[in-house]
Amino acid sequence: MTTLNVNVHYVTRVEGHGNIVVDVKNGEVKECRFEVVEAPRFFEAFVRGRPYHEINHITSRICGICSVGHSTTSTRATEKALGVELSEQAWLLRKLNFHGEILDSHILHTYYLVAPDFFGVPSVIPLVETHREVVERAAAEETGRGPLRDDQRAPHAPLRAGCRRLHPHPEGAGTAGDAGAAGRRPRRYGRDGGPLRLAPLAPV
Repeated sequence: MTTLNVNVHYVTRVEGHGNIVVDVKNGEVKECRFEVVEAPRFFEAFVRGRPYHEINHITSRICGICSVGHSTTSTRATEKALGVELSEQAWLLRKLNFHGEILDSHILHTYYLVAPDFFGVPSVIPLVETHREVVERAAAEETGRGPLRDDQRAPHAPLRAGCRRLHPHPEGAGTAGDAGAAGRRPRRYGRDGGPLRLAPLAPV
């Protein structure tokens, strides 16, 4: 009978941290588990006492890859608390932002996490010497300068709807997005036109 014990710590080629645990005794599966072992970020404590319009900006920093998801979630929580109903245009802009993030994540995963396996190297770093064109294309796609370019920016990049290329957030896909689509410039900085200034942290 088959006896098998597998403990993989940590799973590579994924965006995040995870373990795989498999325990088979005498042909019977006793345990088969995928563990998500991300450490807590404590963002719930960070945002206590903050003005509501700062929350989505702060929560977008939970993850550098899926910032749109975290930011939109906190924005929806704020909107529900305040009884805000979105227009159809705002919903469509947010969906566009989400699709941009998904495409962006797939490109990162394919080039930086999967490609090394195809070329038999442990990471993307050795590919700089052996397959430089792959690394250059990855960088081009991520920054929007590659074959998918449109006005020098990738059409999948969550820039237009999210107002910014790095850490886009739904502020640009909500009221600011509506303003931009209506021909007015969306707000990208603080409400006074200057850089966004965060108030001191409230006691926890």
